[in-house]
Amino acid sequence: MCDFCISVLGCEHNSRDWEIFKILISNYGWIFPYENVCLISNRPSIIRLDEQNNLHGEGVLAIQFADGFSVYANHGTILFKE
Repeated sequence: MCDFCISVLGCEHNSRDWEIFKILISNYGWIFPYENVCLISNRPSIIRLDEQNNLHGEGVLAIQFADGFSVYANHGTILFKE
């Protein structure tokens, strides 16, 4: 939405902040910005989805991160977290 507002509608913005934000969202996973802190997560090393884009792994991990945190899921329902 921000990209549309800036690129298409020509909304005013801070160019430096926008460039930093674009780098973050293109290279990392989830971003949780708060007033005085920002939590950033790496992208998962494994992610499996079903046809409806729900987390799903038939007998295998549905999602796994580099630190080993992983989730088994069946059509979006979390079965087990490690």
